[in-house]
Amino acid sequence: MRVRIALFLFAVISASGAGARSVPEKSIPPSVMLEVNVVESQFNTALADDCAPDRCYSKGCSYQDHITLDQPRTTSLPGLPAEQGPGSVAPQDYLTRVRCGFSHEKNVDAADVQKLANRLRRRLSHGWLTVSVVPQALEPIPKSLSESAPDEPEEDPDAADEEPLPPQELTAELALQQFWNEILPHVWWMALILFATFALLVLIWAARRLGAPSLEDKMLEAQLANGGPPADPDEQAAAAEAAAAEAEAVQREQQELDEDFADEQERVWNDRLEKMPPEEDGIIARLLREWLKAGDYPRLARALIVFGDRVSRAFEDTPELAVKKVEFASYFREVDEGTLPSRAKFFRDLNQQAMASMLLSQDDVQLYRSLREDFGASGYVSLMNDLPSRYGALLFALIGEQEQQEVAALLPDDVRNAAARELLMSTRMAMSESRYLMSCVEAVREGQDLPAPPAVTAREHGPAVDSAGALSALLSHVSSADRQALFAEALRKNAGAAPQWYENIVFNHMLTALPDETKNDLLLEVDIRGLAAWLLTQPTGWRQAFVGELSDALQRAIRQNTAAFTSGDIARWARRGREGLVKAFQTTYARRGIKFVDLVA
Repeated sequence: MRVRIALFLFAVISASGAGARSVPEKSIPPSVMLEVNVVESQFNTALADDCAPDRCYSKGCSYQDHITLDQPRTTSLPGLPAEQGPGSVAPQDYLTRVRCGFSHEKNVDAADVQKLANRLRRRLSHGWLTVSVVPQALEPIPKSLSESAPDEPEEDPDAADEEPLPPQELTAELALQQFWNEILPHVWWMALILFATFALLVLIWAARRLGAPSLEDKMLEAQLANGGPPADPDEQAAAAEAAAAEAEAVQREQQELDEDFADEQERVWNDRLEKMPPEEDGIIARLLREWLKAGDYPRLARALIVFGDRVSRAFEDTPELAVKKVEFASYFREVDEGTLPSRAKFFRDLNQQAMASMLLSQDDVQLYRSLREDFGASGYVSLMNDLPSRYGALLFALIGEQEQQEVAALLPDDVRNAAARELLMSTRMAMSESRYLMSCVEAVREGQDLPAPPAVTAREHGPAVDSAGALSALLSHVSSADRQALFAEALRKNAGAAPQWYENIVFNHMLTALPDETKNDLLLEVDIRGLAAWLLTQPTGWRQAFVGELSDALQRAIRQNTAAFTSGDIARWARRGREGLVKAFQTTYARRGIKFVDLVA
């Protein structure tokens, strides 16, 4: 009992000396206060282990709450003697809640303080005992308190009797010494500023001089631009004469080489003409007819002067060139040989033209040459009306891109739709189909009836034709309902899947079907000059409406590029524009998830 009273008094004294702690509102058993002191001791030890003594300071622990258990016993078997009821069991006290605190310097990070508080709470809490840890930041020490007051000098009793020293006379040496004593503590930072300024000037000078031409280089460039250093007039005249003589010698040597080359080539071609049978339509005859048809009269006149009447058979039995013959005869009668191409240049051109003529005279090229040289837009339309739909579609795919737009606009709706239906099925042309088309072209040229078409063969073999390009021209003039029906039929015949080459098809209404944002992004990927040329090949009404919906900057760019085109540039740039649109659409299909079949209607 005495021990408990001593512990109680010790706890009361400790609590009263702890400082600002809340006073309990009920009596605290001595055993509970003993447990509070144990927790405080553990808290001080743990705080010293986890935080440096000069950064964290313990504020001790205070009692918060406890629980008293005095539940009496009960018997499980009736009739047995047992103590039960109130007072049968001694009450027991258990500490449940304790609050501890510590102070820390203000420069300690708040996150670290919180981590330390959580660590201490977990280390000290156990069982039904809950320990809460409260940190508190210390205010910084005022500067006036951290400095110690200067010690007052002791008064010397003898100093009062001493007379003060007379003021020293200000001399130059004394002034210099005082100035030096005042400025000496500041010399280091003044020197630092001086060196930093000098280093900055050096860096600026080096940056401006790095890679810059020197004064000597500038003088040398100016001297070279003015024709070199001034020289003596006699020396200049001599140098000019030497240069002229050298140029004349080089020109004379080149003329001799050209004459030798022309003589050798004339001998080679004369031998070739001598060995050529009279009835054979040789290279020279084909070239002369091409030159006459193209109106290249200077080159043709040089050929007649070089070869004479040995090439006269090139102009026989060609009534379609009668007008050209009359024009050339008038030109050749008054021509000056000095104005014609030189013999060396003529033979160089002749060799190149001969090789090109040999390639163009091959059988697989005759169909394309005949289509592009002997037919106009109305001729294509008439022939496609007479041909079966399959061969009409192939004929449309073989003509040039520039003619395709004009022919597509002139075709009747049924012929146009039939050609589009056939081209959607295949990108190949069998050799039998090519031969049949060639025979049809020859029959039209001769004014004969068209031959009967060959038997239907498999479509996906033979040379490739540009079905995508032909469809791009046709579908611009097909109505939305017809396009939807054509593609629905094509997908049905292809088991519901669109072939990959369909993504090479692009026509005007596909741009209209795109969302505005997607359309603007797509047009930015296309070369503006190619886009302007491609728009010129589209129907006028659609083009004006489409361009009117674009931004002002894009409209100005299209107008500027449209005005810069010549008649020969439109077809070439329109092809580039269509290729650029095809690539841009393919990118849109991959990025935006848009499908080709969603844009055709």
